[in-house]
Amino acid sequence: MDRFLNEIKKKVQHYAENGVTIPINETMLRKLLQVKKIEQVEVTHAAILDQMIRIDGTFTKMRVPVKYSIYLEPAHTEDRTIYFRLRRTAPLDASWIHKKIFNRPPYFSIDGDLIGFHMEVIKQMQHIPVGKIDTFYTENGKIQVVLKA
Repeated sequence: MDRFLNEIKKKVQHYAENGVTIPINETMLRKLLQVKKIEQVEVTHAAILDQMIRIDGTFTKMRVPVKYSIYLEPAHTEDRTIYFRLRRTAPLDASWIHKKIFNRPPYFSIDGDLIGFHMEVIKQMQHIPVGKIDTFYTENGKIQVVLKA
């Protein structure tokens, strides 16, 4: 019994010092982007590239569907929110598309060219009631989020 408790203490100490890593994959990101239906805008694909997120979809303008791609790069974290900087939108830079996709609390927020992904809405983050995002990085098509107390 003592050995079992010592193992638990070591694991708790390890996670307290190093944090808990939660992976966010492309499917989770795409589902998060598709939670609420957006009028005239559809998100079809989300890819986590090396130090970049690419979001693809179509928007309808005057009944004509137009494909778009939005590129975001990591900026910083605050509490349980990851902020990305809007790098570019192809084929055109339409701020109204950004506002339609990213001005959707409690999931996302937008302030100029900063897009906030509020991670507390992700089920895995809800299971860990304490801690803030210490760091995050992209690896193997996933965003690795490290929480520390």
